[in-house]
Amino acid sequence: MALLQTVPPWLWIQGALACYLSGFLFRDEVALRSLIVVGSSFYLIYYATVGDTPLWDALLASVAIISVNLAMLLVIGRERSLLGLSPLGREVVAATGLAPGQVRALLRHAMPVTAETDLDLIRAGRMPEAIWLVLSGPVDVRRDGRTMPLRRGNFAGELAYMLDRPATADVVARPGSRAVGWEVGRLRTLLRRRPVLDARLTALMGTDVARKLAAPAAVPGDAR
Repeated sequence: MALLQTVPPWLWIQGALACYLSGFLFRDEVALRSLIVVGSSFYLIYYATVGDTPLWDALLASVAIISVNLAMLLVIGRERSLLGLSPLGREVVAATGLAPGQVRALLRHAMPVTAETDLDLIRAGRMPEAIWLVLSGPVDVRRDGRTMPLRRGNFAGELAYMLDRPATADVVARPGSRAVGWEVGRLRTLLRRRPVLDARLTALMGTDVARKLAAPAAVPGDAR
């Protein structure tokens, strides 16, 4: 404490101000909150050393600001970290680019499947019961006698889900293929509570639809 008191008090104030102003220039929440923690720590030192006795009210306010931001940094770190994420979760992250924290939320309602025989995921003319993400093929989209293969990262049933209408094609998981699905009702409930995830997932599905439309024409018959 004696060493800290040798530093001119105005330096702590200027350092805190510099940290606050620098933080507000960053869009990244981690950088912003980290600089606020550092700046608040400078204020903490100032309030503890500026007078003969510490300014307890101001000290407690700084401690509260530091504590809240440290707690949020831990939350953000978990949201962005793969640590503790299951192998299935890591596959979904790799296939979609979603944040690990977003994938953790999705995994609570996930239905992973591995096809041992031909497995109907989507039936044409019916409302999809689930939305599927392909983890490994072969998975086929079949419509009007033509077949289009789906690959890792492709969705199945996403257009019917977004438009809230029956599917226009069959989607069949071939033996050995793997996918993970989400029951439509549960997925909608989850996404209503998590608008950022809703926007991200909708964007991914829209991009997937665009890529399918831009792909070469499907081949006739059963592409085995």
